[in-house]
Amino acid sequence: MPNHVQQSLTCVGQHVADLINHVKGDQSPFDFNQVIPMPAALDIEAGTTGEMGVAVLNDRCHPFLTYPWVKRKGIRTAQQFRQYVERERPEAIELGKQYLDNQRQYGHTTWYSWRLEHWGTKWNAYNVSVQEESPLEAIIRFETAWSPAIPVVARLSELYPNVRFTLDYVDECLNFAGTAWIVAGQVVDTPCDPCAQH
Repeated sequence: MPNHVQQSLTCVGQHVADLINHVKGDQSPFDFNQVIPMPAALDIEAGTTGEMGVAVLNDRCHPFLTYPWVKRKGIRTAQQFRQYVERERPEAIELGKQYLDNQRQYGHTTWYSWRLEHWGTKWNAYNVSVQEESPLEAIIRFETAWSPAIPVVARLSELYPNVRFTLDYVDECLNFAGTAWIVAGQVVDTPCDPCAQH
């Protein structure tokens, strides 16, 4: 379970209503895919199964020989591991092929690392509410997992250069907090200690 990062994004300027419509997805009023679309091919399982397939396909099985479950199966050599995966876990080979194709095409094997790089967080926005203050101002409140969605807001500001964005964020466990000001893709992020005495 992640730490949830609460965020309040204030948008001020022309075309705020257009911006609010732009970010709206089928399932949420703020969908990161509307701002930075993730390639559909990356929306696959991220984990050991695909990593096993890649290891077999690239002939790099040795790291798996240290896994307790591999030892319990009596697998001692890379050749034995390869044979086990090919015989018992063919889905790992198929997933490994997809990982390698994705790496070549997108620079990432799955959704997980792609989202961290492009969105700044592993999941899309959730617990979203949109409050339109006026034709020139709106506040989008949302949560993300582990970290703020600064790259998404930076891209949004490139798409709407006449809008000023202020992103206030705080980790639910008070590990970090801050404010980022973003205009036309330029980010000034000011992290602060949420527990500091003022």
